[in-house]
Amino acid sequence: MANRTDVLAQNVHGTDPQNLVEHLLRQRIQNSRYWKEHCFGLDAETLIEKAVKIDHIGSTFGGIRKPTPFICLVLKLLQIQPPLDAVIEYVKQDEHKYLRALGAFYTRLVGDPVQVYKVLEPLYNDFRKLAVRSPSGWELSHMDELVDMLLREEFAWELTLPMLPRRRLLESSGKLAPRVSLLAGLAAEGAPRVASGDESGGGADAFSERSGGRSASSAASPGRDEDRASAAALADRLLAKQRAAVAAAASAGAAPAEAGDAGRKRGRGASSSDSLSVEEWNKRRAELGMAPLRSGRS
Repeated sequence: MANRTDVLAQNVHGTDPQNLVEHLLRQRIQNSRYWKEHCFGLDAETLIEKAVKIDHIGSTFGGIRKPTPFICLVLKLLQIQPPLDAVIEYVKQDEHKYLRALGAFYTRLVGDPVQVYKVLEPLYNDFRKLAVRSPSGWELSHMDELVDMLLREEFAWELTLPMLPRRRLLESSGKLAPRVSLLAGLAAEGAPRVASGDESGGGADAFSERSGGRSASSAASPGRDEDRASAAALADRLLAKQRAAVAAAASAGAAPAEAGDAGRKRGRGASSSDSLSVEEWNKRRAELGMAPLRSGRS
């Protein structure tokens, strides 16, 4: 009963709203601890209290693919189906960035194409960082990258996104006005400067001025030279340590070799002394004033 879609909910894209989440992922979410402890009995208002507490986005993580609180709240929104205007208010507020990301993701799943473009495109100007938890670990993203993924990709975090027509098709049909980027004004301001520089400076003079400016800017940036010098010094230190380690290993290997050679020499000396005849031993014993050895034959 707790996992059923609200009886007053309407079909989205011709199917139950929860079917927008794949069956396997939906089972993982509904069997997770977060879903059972924090998502039971939530409505559109109490869900906000949970959404403002999340600190990352994503679908599943870890070896056993545990669902994130973010994807659990996405499924809860699909289950209770709050008014889309209320969810759009999640996107319009800018105090809680993860609440905005939640509203943007839900709008992409259930909204019509025109509404999706109108709601999500203003977020291209939001460059705040977002922590993403994936099966491979933690990643860093930004709000504009999330919006670009939702508007361009067919899959997002193990979910198949509903088909979204290209923007130019909606513009040609008159449903959307052409999008004006914030960079258009900057480009319009920079264009006369380039034209005036090309007309007044000439080809070679302009190139010399640009190259001179580049050299001056590089000369006026000592920080970059200091970074290169520190990197070179670090490389020299690492190379010196490596050479010292190789020399130590070589000397350690030479000492056992010398010891082995001495042992072999002593062994050869002992073997040569052991090979003396009885007569030679008796001569040495006579020199030392010792009694001669007895021969086995006598």
